[in-house]
Amino acid sequence: MTNKLDSVIAIILFIVGGVMAFLILFIGLPLGSLWTDKEATVEKVGNLAFYEVQDYQSFRQDLEGLLEIAVDYHIDFSSNLLQEEKEREVWVKESDRPIVDSLLKVFENRNLLPSNVKYLFGAYPKPFRASDPIKSYRLYPLLLDDKGQASMPKVGFTKVKITNSSYGNKDNKELSIKMNEETTKAFRNFSRKLALTHGALAMVYNDKVYLAPQINTEIINGFANISAGFNEKELQELKCIMDLHLE
Repeated sequence: MTNKLDSVIAIILFIVGGVMAFLILFIGLPLGSLWTDKEATVEKVGNLAFYEVQDYQSFRQDLEGLLEIAVDYHIDFSSNLLQEEKEREVWVKESDRPIVDSLLKVFENRNLLPSNVKYLFGAYPKPFRASDPIKSYRLYPLLLDDKGQASMPKVGFTKVKITNSSYGNKDNKELSIKMNEETTKAFRNFSRKLALTHGALAMVYNDKVYLAPQINTEIINGFANISAGFNEKELQELKCIMDLHLE
């Protein structure tokens, strides 16, 4: 009985081994993909672009104007939908996001929005405050140039990699990127301008803002590291987006 059982197990292992060899040699299936979790994937739906973020004071003035217009047009755009943080950010509760999306679309269709501003939400909902577990989306006002385009409508990278880094006593992961020559030059020129006012630059893909760091110094060498505020899954998604624009 034992010999028969051993024979059956040997046959099963032989069959499994043969199937694995066929998949690897003839189909090109990586062996590791059978055992590891599937990495994040992102569909290529358009170009990655960078926008200058409108300063907070102008943003608030525009929002106040929209609220007044909403009353005139009998549009229910309650200011209770908006939450302010640190006097420079505006957030919308996750449950209110569809309402604001619809209202902004109405304003756009009626040509009531500022012609040089495009409003987009952040890609990830976050807790508005540490004491408030309700998640919210940040609303970004993005400035357009004279042609109605992004500050940098097209970018390219030569290297994108997630690496380990240590800050203090904590181990973290960060996204390390190297820009191509054209993007390096564009970042150098634009970051020089933003550094004077400590303005922010938003990375937008598929009409979502994935990051919007404040620029305090000129970016001159074409290298950048991204880590703050992102978990490993979000960094993987950022890497997938940038991988679509490798050259």
